[in-house]
Parts: sequence; C-alpha cells; structure tokens
Amino acid sequence: MNDVTETEIEPAPPEVAPETATPAQIGEQKIALRQTYRTLRKGLAPDVRKKANKAILNKLLASQCVANAKTILIYAATANEPGFDDVIASLTRAGKKVAVPRMTKTAGVMTLWVVRHVDALVPLENSPIRNVDVTRAIPIEPKDIDLVLVPGVAFTATLGRLGQGGGYYDRLFPRLRENVKRIGIAYGLQIAESLPIEAHDVPMHAVLTESTVYGDSELLAPIPAAQNEAVSTVISPKSDENPASATIESTP
Repeated sequence: MNDVTETEIEPAPPEVAPETATPAQIGEQKIALRQTYRTLRKGLAPDVRKKANKAILNKLLASQCVANAKTILIYAATANEPGFDDVIASLTRAGKKVAVPRMTKTAGVMTLWVVRHVDALVPLENSPIRNVDVTRAIPIEPKDIDLVLVPGVAFTATLGRLGQGGGYYDRLFPRLRENVKRIGIAYGLQIAESLPIEAHDVPMHAVLTESTVYGDSELLAPIPAAQNEAVSTVISPKSDENPASATIESTP
C-alpha cells in the first residue's frame, strides 16, 4: 500500500557498475538515491505510517534479539522515520537500558547516552533532528551495547544500507563488540533492488520492515508470550487494525 504516485517521485539515475564507477559517480548516485527515498518515505499517508510503526515495534518487542539484549542502542527518529518514542520507558521498566546516539561538533562522531524517557530527546534549533539532553542521560561506552537498531534512508534485501551521508554509524560500528548485531529498521518502500556500496559501508545482520525480515530471521523470531509479558502489550494494534494491512512494500 503506497500513497505516493510515480509523478511525485524523482527517478533515481541509471545504476553505475561498481567496477567502473568513480568515487565521484558513486557519491552523486548516493545523493540522488537519498532524495528519491526521502521523498517516498515522506509521502506515506499518516494512517499507513501509524500502522507500519506499530507492526515494526510489535515485532521488535516480541523478538529474540530484544529479549536477549540488556542494552539496546536505538535512534532519535525524525517525523518520517520508524521510531521508538512509545517504548523507551516501557523497555526501561522491563529492565533494559536504552541508549541513544548524540551528535557531536566533530563531524562523523557520536557519543552514546542511556535515557529513561523520551523527554531526554530534545530538538536541535531549526532542525528536524533531536539530540540527547545530557542533563537527563548517562553516558555509556560502545563496548557496553548489546544490540543496535540502525536507521537508514534505504536498504537492500541483501542487507546493504544507504545512510544519511555523514558516516556516523560506519564510524561507530567498529567500536562495538564483534558479536553485536546490527538490525536495520525501515518501511517496506525503503527496500531497494540495489544500492551503490563502498568498502566503508557496513552491512546489517538483518533488516526489519512492517511486513518482512531480511537476513538473519532468527534474530527477530518471536519469543514465548509469557517471556515477553513485560513489554508485549505496550503497542498492540486494535482488533480492527491488522498489521499485515500496513504493508507498503515498494521500490521506485
């Protein structure tokens, strides 16, 4: 289901073969693809977005990876991204530590902070981005993270990722423990057939949309209901809202 029409989407440029593309060509293509997928994501109807968000969160809350993680790194979503505002406090009550990255003045560098409530995320001036209010948070080292939920402009079914272009996450990933899993979070229409991937682009272990798990499906396999009782009712679709009906799989 997709309320964006073809005339509203700027088509992506022709794909450049990785073996012949120059760094400049790859950079230009990434810029164009970001514009395309941001337009797609922004064009989602509010009711479709709401249902998709619920479906994604419900799958996460009932998953093996969340159940097994003590400290989860989420992200402060913008208005157009799948987000976690509704579950930060609930995950904290369930005994999890919820960490959020904080952008610094050094390009490409983030620090990580444990928050207990969404009020710890405050908007930057004249920006859709929110940052951590350090007076309401506790610093944490990357080595203490157990699971990373990763934002992206687009992903592929083969677990490639197109980020915002700042390199923040690609710089963060090597600072995590080797066994920490990276799960991309996206709407279905953000799944591309292919993306220009460079050597520094770190792949995901799995990608989760409202209707599909790509990659290691065992990470997002549901746990027994009783084990997840503490958080399983935080966000449950109403009886007349079927998460499957929120499917918005599409590619430009």
